[in-house]
Amino acid sequence: MPFAIVNLILLAGAAVWRQFGLLTFVYCALGTLLLGVGIMALCVGLSVPWARLDWDDPRRMSRAGVG
Repeated sequence: MPFAIVNLILLAGAAVWRQFGLLTFVYCALGTLLLGVGIMALCVGLSVPWARLDWDDPRRMSRAGVG
């Protein structure tokens, strides 16, 4: 959610500065949101092997030597 809000605010600023039309704004907004969601999904997918889901203590959420 914060990604979408920051993205739309920055894109709205760019649209005013560069005088985008409404169709261009919607096209750019959908494109950047889809790219951002894809990158976040890739990052989560790559971090799954190092997740330790059987922890009781928050200090033991990741495996030793991983980060």
